[in-house]
Amino acid sequence: MTMGKSNELLSYQDARRARPRCCVYGFPLDDAALVSIGEKLHPIPSDLTGEEHLAAGVAQSEMVHEHLLSACEAVWPWDRLAPVIGYTKGKYYSVIAVAASKRPNDELIPQGEDMEKLKKIMADNGFKDEPRWFVMG
Repeated sequence: MTMGKSNELLSYQDARRARPRCCVYGFPLDDAALVSIGEKLHPIPSDLTGEEHLAAGVAQSEMVHEHLLSACEAVWPWDRLAPVIGYTKGKYYSVIAVAASKRPNDELIPQGEDMEKLKKIMADNGFKDEPRWFVMG
């Protein structure tokens, strides 16, 4: 497991305090894939309305994040993983982050076999977009 220069890493708590002057590297979560895997992991009953439906949607999203984080923990340290909101090219994304830093630094991100394993985990769950750096939202 390669992890780069740990002295440049931020905890996600520190990264949240440093917003908007920090970056996260991770996998963007496509909305359609989020809904698809969410329906498999935690289907929302069709008879819910209003606040109940909204609460069920939040619970579904949390289940998807927990599922992805749990799978990624087999490859990457749990304390380097977090679900966050990232911003790039005029758009906000839900992201499974694998590193946080005050500036993009590719020495901090998974390399080689670790990165390939993480990409496979994400692809197996329907998330095919390449990981990249985001400004933490």
